Amino acid sequence: MTVLLFLAGLKNVPKAEAKKRALNWLRKFDLEDYADKKNRDPFEGHGAKSSVYRGRTPRTALYCAGRALYRFRSGQPGPIQKKEVRALADAGATVLLSSHQMNMVEEVCDDIFLIHRGREVVKGDLQSIRERYGNFKVNLLSSTAPTAILATGLVENYEQFNEGRYNFTLKEGGVRPTDFLQQLPATLEIREMSISRPSLHDIFVKIAQGGAEVA
Repeated sequence: MTVLLFLAGLKNVPKAEAKKRALNWLRKFDLEDYADKKNRDPFEGHGAKSSVYRGRTPRTALYCAGRALYRFRSGQPGPIQKKEVRALADAGATVLLSSHQMNMVEEVCDDIFLIHRGREVVKGDLQSIRERYGNFKVNLLSSTAPTAILATGLVENYEQFNEGRYNFTLKEGGVRPTDFLQQLPATLEIREMSISRPSLHDIFVKIAQGGAEVA
């Protein structure tokens, strides 16, 4: 709390108002019990950052380190925390979320800027990034051998998880789900099928490992 009040004071926020704001945000991020403890725990530090920067001005900016969205007790991002951040953005605040948790980035961020080894590798909104770097993946449960699907010429590679469960990656260059479905043989037994883009985490790992050309 001392650090919060000090930093708020640098922006000329009255002490009573700064304390009120800090307690309010510590409560929302499940950090109220840590308000008067020393800033040693990394979770506490990140939670403090989120509150401090929100306390600077009424509705201008919030810096939120990734772990600030994580609940102390469960270790998982809570819906209330994410809802509050989303509400701030919808109200016109600029929210900067710094995180290595790609699932959290997918849920919260409108615009994404990924860094690898100190340099930009990807930026844009989630959908454009997934369309640019993410080949469609087909998860299929079938007793039919994969040779019939590979014969379509639209599959880049595939892996088999267990008996009858396959994951096919469609080729780059505009292969759409409709193209793939139209090429499937009529005799193909389909017990389950889902088609989706890869996650932001998978895209980042692929780029970081040199498996995708950075545009």
